[in-house]
Amino acid sequence: MLGVFFHWLGGLASGSFYVPFRSVKRWSWETSWLVAGVFSWIIAPWFFALLNTTDTITVLKETPGNVWFYAYFFGVLWGFGGLTFGLTMRYLGMSLGMAVALGYCTVFGTLIPPIFKGEFASKLVEPMNGRWVLAGLFVCVIGIIVTALAGRSKESDMSEEQKRDTVKEFDFKKGIIVATFSGIMSACFAFGLSSGDKIRQITYKVDIVNSAKATGKTAVRTEEPSAKETAALLDSLTAAKIFPAGSKPSLTALLDILEEPYTLATAAAKGARINRQPNKIHAAKTKTEILLATIRNTPSPLASRLIDYSTTIATSNSFGIIDDLPTLSEKETALHVAASGADLAAIHSKHSLWTGLPVLIVVLLGGFTTNFIWCLILNIRNRTGYEYLAATQRHPAHCKDGNSRPIPRVSNYLLAALAGTTWYFQFFFYSMGETQMGEYKFSSWTLHMASIIIFSSIWGIALREWKGAGVKSKTLLFAGLAILVLSTVIIGYGNMLAETSSAH
Repeated sequence: MLGVFFHWLGGLASGSFYVPFRSVKRWSWETSWLVAGVFSWIIAPWFFALLNTTDTITVLKETPGNVWFYAYFFGVLWGFGGLTFGLTMRYLGMSLGMAVALGYCTVFGTLIPPIFKGEFASKLVEPMNGRWVLAGLFVCVIGIIVTALAGRSKESDMSEEQKRDTVKEFDFKKGIIVATFSGIMSACFAFGLSSGDKIRQITYKVDIVNSAKATGKTAVRTEEPSAKETAALLDSLTAAKIFPAGSKPSLTALLDILEEPYTLATAAAKGARINRQPNKIHAAKTKTEILLATIRNTPSPLASRLIDYSTTIATSNSFGIIDDLPTLSEKETALHVAASGADLAAIHSKHSLWTGLPVLIVVLLGGFTTNFIWCLILNIRNRTGYEYLAATQRHPAHCKDGNSRPIPRVSNYLLAALAGTTWYFQFFFYSMGETQMGEYKFSSWTLHMASIIIFSSIWGIALREWKGAGVKSKTLLFAGLAILVLSTVIIGYGNMLAETSSAH
């Protein structure tokens, strides 16, 4: 449930970031948005990554070019959603705008990554805990729909004058079109984060090795086996009928087989009851021995690594940490750190929360590219480029009654910086929450979206955007918020079941 809490904090940050913009005076939208973007997409990602990881520069240098490309590319696509997201707030207000845009974003951003990786059935349909997570997603979508209906109902309740009073440029039709585009393109952020998994892996390995080195210990950092090497071993094991008929062989599946006896034994040692299968540990050991016997007859460097890994975890005191790591190279590197005499538990606890921060640098750089180009185009077209440095409005179209008015530059920059940094914190906490979600980390997107809608709707109420709305509209709003809260509880419960499923 710690992951759910972090996502709630991220939702609070995202639902609140637009509030400082309301106090920015005599700057055009494009000027305010770009200044805030410099803080949210450039300054904050680098500052917090450098602050919380040991060698961000090395991590990014060692990131393969194809990983850089896809993380950046999806960031560029997300940028189109991000810049139109501001327009969504402009035309629909915070509560309705976020509900519609994030409805699309939730569905696409949550379901596409596991579908693309071929994990939808194995993680969301077949296991009971996966079905809970999937149910939570559907409940979230229902909550979003109810919240959107509340916004639509509010629009019918209010006069044009009231709409303009609460949201000065309110335009339901234009806002819905923009929100739809924004929501679908914004889902690309989830794809960018998924594409950056390699960056997370490198970050974790670099950080724990550097931390061991700082205590005078020397540990080796290993690399993932090549795709060709992995495919060759899997083909030989498939031919030997190691995998069940119809299953999809993978290196992860091999590691699960090698680790299962120790996972079950660890759970049993903690007092967990192995339900319905008294001989489950014995059966898991037998399966592991058969796999190892087959691997020994398969001459390859990867086969040797797996044999060494199986031997090492049998006597490791850090298996609880190793078992939770997703890749072979991370597991091996952590074992090397433990073998060096360093305190792996303390090092892992210190660094595991921050592995997603360097990923944000790459994805947000892509988003900055899109927003930077568009805002400059608007600055040129609207003749607002002078606003960044000017002390007064000087373009005739911007001067009320022909009178030039002062631009409060200092307060505008401070407010835009506050908005931008607050915006960044949504993904700062998102990356922390994702590390706590285990194999269902893609459900983080649903939790994040639900939390954003909850807190943005609360802000909408506080800022009197719902002034003039009828009882029906407010009832729908509070019902939608309650359903969204329920969805986060259901998904959190599904993830909790995943943590204990191996013992049942």
